[in-house]
Amino acid sequence: MSATSISSAIGMYGYVVTFSLGLIGHSCSLLTFSQRQLRSTSTTLLFFNITIFDMLYLFMSLYDFFLINLGLPQLSPYYISLCRFRTFIINFVQTISPWLLVFIAFDRVIRARLPHRTKQLCTKKNVIIILLMTILCTIAFNSHVLQSSFTVAFPFSHVICGPSHENLTDYGIFYYFTWPVLQIWINILIPALLMIACLIIVYQKVRSVAMVRHNQQLQNQMILLMLSKIILFLICTLPYGTYRMLTIYLVDEQNVTKYYTFFIITAVLTIFLNANFSLAFYIHCLTSTLFRQTFFNTIKNCIRQRRRQATVQPAVCTIAPK
Repeated sequence: MSATSISSAIGMYGYVVTFSLGLIGHSCSLLTFSQRQLRSTSTTLLFFNITIFDMLYLFMSLYDFFLINLGLPQLSPYYISLCRFRTFIINFVQTISPWLLVFIAFDRVIRARLPHRTKQLCTKKNVIIILLMTILCTIAFNSHVLQSSFTVAFPFSHVICGPSHENLTDYGIFYYFTWPVLQIWINILIPALLMIACLIIVYQKVRSVAMVRHNQQLQNQMILLMLSKIILFLICTLPYGTYRMLTIYLVDEQNVTKYYTFFIITAVLTIFLNANFSLAFYIHCLTSTLFRQTFFNTIKNCIRQRRRQATVQPAVCTIAPK
């Protein structure tokens, strides 16, 4: 089996699994977060938006699945515009999702350290303001991929997006040498360090303050939820970002062996990257009893409503007009 076939098989089956899990999981998450028991808190509003952005990432990844994994030809005359748009959305989600997780961690710190200020600080209005500011900053950070010099990296491929790899301009040098480093720090390392620091602060506060049993259990659930998200985030994103930083500008299309090896490793790491945007629901269910109970209760209520409708409709139909 050739290296191209191996990378295509890895990418195809891996994406099918992660996309299927992600689509089902995010749909269940949106249903659960929209319940009255959870939607009243600012933390839930942030989780709700993260879920939406993660779904957007999965749908944008269909571009790679169809053109790279399935090998479908790029026939659209607007492939450069599509390439820019797809790259922008992917980068946008990779930036905004971890920072929304950071704001969730800040929210937990405020609730643990400043409980008397919770009603003033942890409000939906403040969350919406922070969300809008984060969206604007994320757009500004990633908007450079929308400029005209961002086309396709290699002349023999209409799939791999980027500045021309043959004649590097100042922007090409920035994109292949500086931009990956910025992405790793802004999208991965700094958010992860901030989340870990918040976890430590919350954990110390929970340990030092005597709380009601219910509140302590709830705090412990949130700590476990955030910790599992951080571990998932690091495992799934750090290898991909590091490998990209070290290799993407060293790809030599003339060296067939190294070129195909690059594609195989990238295909494997891309599965891990997609898993970060696919497995949140299952992490929530494993680590949060409240989330799990709310989800199961929601499913039970939906089944009960279906049964009621099924029993009411036949009864109505049997009543004939006199």
